[in-house]
Amino acid sequence: MTDELDRIDLRILDLLQQDGRISNLKLAEAVALSDRILVMSERPGTFIEEIQVDLPDRANPMQRRKHPQLADYVSRLMELLKLDSHADVH
Repeated sequence: MTDELDRIDLRILDLLQQDGRISNLKLAEAVALSDRILVMSERPGTFIEEIQVDLPDRANPMQRRKHPQLADYVSRLMELLKLDSHADVH
């Protein structure tokens, strides 16, 4: 079940990126809900990095969103996904 959800999440991320609607907020949400994030390259899709999310309070994503280290994870994801660092943060 987890592998299936991971594939669905990656597909959603791919669709959002293609549509240009991905933002810091969505990445922050992904980090807050994750223990690890697998980042894929463009076609042909290969895994380029695995990010272990080491934030406390896994059962409380709202608390995780407030953690100062969350911004570091979002910055790294933006770098890997080649997103503009001035994307919507609201």
